[in-house]
Amino acid sequence: MNAKTLKFMEDLEKIKTTHPNIHKIWSAYIATRILNLDKSIDKGRAMLAASQNIPDIPREDILLLLAFSNT
Repeated sequence: MNAKTLKFMEDLEKIKTTHPNIHKIWSAYIATRILNLDKSIDKGRAMLAASQNIPDIPREDILLLLAFSNT
């Protein structure tokens, strides 16, 4: 985690007893975002490993693949 995230988590802990609902919601939200980031990094690492064996893909093809995957 970067310093900005750690500082936010520290500040969030300060309101745990006075604002437990806000604390709980934000803690869960940040945890989910961190988990999703970790999953994205894992997928990126898999892409880096796979890219060692294939040539580069044209930008237009990548955009087309993204467009189809989001539908």
